[in-house]
Amino acid sequence: MKDQGEQVAFEPWLQKNAEAAWQARRASDNLSWCRWPQPTPERRRYSWGCSSAVVTLQVTRPTESVKPQTAK
Repeated sequence: MKDQGEQVAFEPWLQKNAEAAWQARRASDNLSWCRWPQPTPERRRYSWGCSSAVVTLQVTRPTESVKPQTAK
């Protein structure tokens, strides 16, 4: 996407998908399956079934600013 100069066209779409994956995560362990926007069920999830959420959240820039933590 970046190499082809397509960020402007696809980044908003990717960000919406990342947000859907994050909203569908399971509260007990933050796992998110691939059927967004449906909530992730409590039963066992296999790694491959959760991998699309991981990839989407890793390659997409956040839509909100993140403040860096200061050292104490």
